[in-house]
Amino acid sequence: ALTFWGANRSAPEVVKHLHGTPLTMGIPLAILGTGSLVIGYLWFSFAFAGRADIGAQHLPQWLAPVIGPAQEAIAARHGAGEHHAPHWVTWAATASAIVGAALAFWLFTKGPKRMPAAGESADPTGFGAWWTWIFDRVYGWTVLPLTLALGWIIQVAEWIGQAITNHGVGWVVGAVGRQTATLQRARLRSNLILTVAGAVVVLALLLFSGSR
Repeated sequence: ALTFWGANRSAPEVVKHLHGTPLTMGIPLAILGTGSLVIGYLWFSFAFAGRADIGAQHLPQWLAPVIGPAQEAIAARHGAGEHHAPHWVTWAATASAIVGAALAFWLFTKGPKRMPAAGESADPTGFGAWWTWIFDRVYGWTVLPLTLALGWIIQVAEWIGQAITNHGVGWVVGAVGRQTATLQRARLRSNLILTVAGAVVVLALLLFSGSR
């Protein structure tokens, strides 16, 4: 109702340039629309034409796992047939659909009472705004705080991990590297002293292990 019968809410300068769909676009759209309506049913019928267990009952059998328990519960409560809901359920569903369609047509074909002026917001106000943005309010009260809290937890964990890996491990490796670098001197006497000291340590370890 809002899309095809609702009042045009475009600016007047935009309405002047509106035009219908040309045949070069309308014909392909008609072909695609027709195909989307019937090709699935035709494919299903041909694909399962030889199966007697499906046949014309493929849709009820496909939906049976979903609506079967509900139908059996209604039938058990009202004493109707095994797989049929009472007639008042069907009439109530049909009536609610008709009333809903009529209400939507009556509400959405009127169009806005007044077009917003230049720079004026077109957002609804009052109860209409509260009802229109109720999903955003519920989202802001429930999902958004939980998401923000989870994001902060992940961020703090990331900071801790970076502090340990980048700063902690990096500082240890850097300190060991700096101390090791001090041993690498370009003087022959220092290198000889370190070589002799290393040989003494190795001999001491060999003697100690041999004495045991």
